[in-house]
Amino acid sequence: MNKNKVLLIEDEEKTGKMLIKAMEYEGIDVVWAKEGNSALEQVKKERFDLIILDIKLPDIHGDALLENMRSIAPYIRVIIYSVEMNATVMKNLIEIGVEGYINKGVDTDLWEIVEKVKAKLAPFSTAERSHLLEALPKGLFRDNHLHEEP
Repeated sequence: MNKNKVLLIEDEEKTGKMLIKAMEYEGIDVVWAKEGNSALEQVKKERFDLIILDIKLPDIHGDALLENMRSIAPYIRVIIYSVEMNATVMKNLIEIGVEGYINKGVDTDLWEIVEKVKAKLAPFSTAERSHLLEALPKGLFRDNHLHEEP
């Protein structure tokens, strides 16, 4: 089974290292971008299952970054991880499309964050997924031919 890949966009060194360590412990591949422009470059060259986005970054505000990322990867799932609670910014983020918000504060539980990330990455249990796939008509999906040479 392939590991899920998460792009963590976080400029705080200590916070980033703790999140990466916890997610990797749970079997999640993490790519860390400390600035918005480097995050944008990562989105251009790699596919991610989820993005965790801090709003306050040194080079670009998170809502502007998310708009730019949406032009490259319109369906990527994004969780906001920030202390910012500005109503106008939050409204804009909701309109752009985010999967959720995690408060980044001193009381934030690291393992609760990891559990929320895991829930976004695997919304169905293995049994639920198998049941759904078995209910589909036979032949609906062919084998994956996306990576075959013509």
